Amino acid sequence: MPSTRAITGPLTRCAENPRYFADATGRPVMLAGLHTWNNLIDMAPSDPPEPMDFSRYLQLMSGLGHNFTRLWAWNMLCTWSENDRATPFPWRRTGPGNAGDGRSKFDLTQFDDAYFSRLKERVTRAGQAGIYVCVMLLESWCVQIHSRARRDLHVFAGGNNINGIDILTSEADGVLRAWCTMDNPDVVRIQEAYIRKVVETLNACDHVLYEVSNEAGKSSHEWQEHFIAFIRSVEAALPKRHPVGHTGGCGTVQQKLFASSADFVAPDANAADGGGRGYSSGAYTWGSAPFDRSDKIVFLDTDHLWGIGGDDAWAWKSFCRGYQLLYMDPCTDQPWKFFSHPDWPLTSHKPLRYALGKIREYSERLNLKTSVPSNHLSTTTYCLATPGQEYLAYQPDNCPFSLDLSAGTYDAEWHWPSIPSSRPGIVIQHGGGWKTFPAQANSVLLLKRQA
Repeated sequence: MPSTRAITGPLTRCAENPRYFADATGRPVMLAGLHTWNNLIDMAPSDPPEPMDFSRYLQLMSGLGHNFTRLWAWNMLCTWSENDRATPFPWRRTGPGNAGDGRSKFDLTQFDDAYFSRLKERVTRAGQAGIYVCVMLLESWCVQIHSRARRDLHVFAGGNNINGIDILTSEADGVLRAWCTMDNPDVVRIQEAYIRKVVETLNACDHVLYEVSNEAGKSSHEWQEHFIAFIRSVEAALPKRHPVGHTGGCGTVQQKLFASSADFVAPDANAADGGGRGYSSGAYTWGSAPFDRSDKIVFLDTDHLWGIGGDDAWAWKSFCRGYQLLYMDPCTDQPWKFFSHPDWPLTSHKPLRYALGKIREYSERLNLKTSVPSNHLSTTTYCLATPGQEYLAYQPDNCPFSLDLSAGTYDAEWHWPSIPSSRPGIVIQHGGGWKTFPAQANSVLLLKRQA
């Protein structure tokens, strides 16, 4: 079930159905895929770290039918383990003197062209494989005091650059504020120069979205709003405009997240103002969850809901509720797996991987201009529908369910994600009203009315 439709963009909000983006032809696009930490920056216990096989990474996603990934930034010389190493970085290592990893210190006023060449090359190749890319610009999980990261190995720590920048002196409110607030104008200017360089490097790419920062937390909202406006000001002088997002994590204030000027958001299950757990349980529907606003496209990224977690049932529930889907995949069955952390047991969830591709396939078989979450039409409450024309219902439980159908003749197809298998070619005639269907747990039913 590979992606078959060529990318035309950049993406804009779908006028007919604001839950989704639309491409340059006006076709709605539902985004679903996986991502992993070292898909841009090499990370491994070795020094230098072994690069990811990016070709195999793209083959994994395209073979599953995914159309979306998140490309990770990283700003530390190690990962969450001081025994790991990470490279390359956007800035040149000129010295004098050595940073905490034993290599030359950074000059934060000089860019490393090799980094931006890699960025452009990987983004371009993803587009050629039919995959949209959310480019993370800055990473902020590592500056949260609770993260246990080796913050002295951050590029912006005083011992690692020659520019007098030291975010280690700015600890307050559980975070190194100089990195992810407007407190330090010198840091903000360096971040602006780097972000400008990224945006100019990738402006020609139709399949790009921008994310200001990963998991910057409750202190970062003004800072993220600044950079949303900054990206738009840079692109105002360039040929193309791309969506810009504000994503959650590390105690985001959900109300501020949804009130931002971002084109898309990714909620935080551990939001400081609560209400985030419903995104991981499948309890929420787009536009009606706490703090939700109908002017935002919403990504559910398992990174912000569990860290490591999610399953295929969650994916189908969330698709039927109008959300875009991203799976933080530890890739434990892939050669580039490196992750080790005592807090998170690791297993790649292969059924979830498969479900994301199948969901993307079904999204292209629906009329997403008119198909909306229609909980009231299914006793399961998980249903996307254009009433009278098409219905996609998900049954998570091992029991029959009912749909409230308009009278007509429907082509029907069952899909069972757990097997996985599908049974198309069924014709159903119905006189209107509620119709009951026998079903096993984890079943999907697609009905499309015959012309």
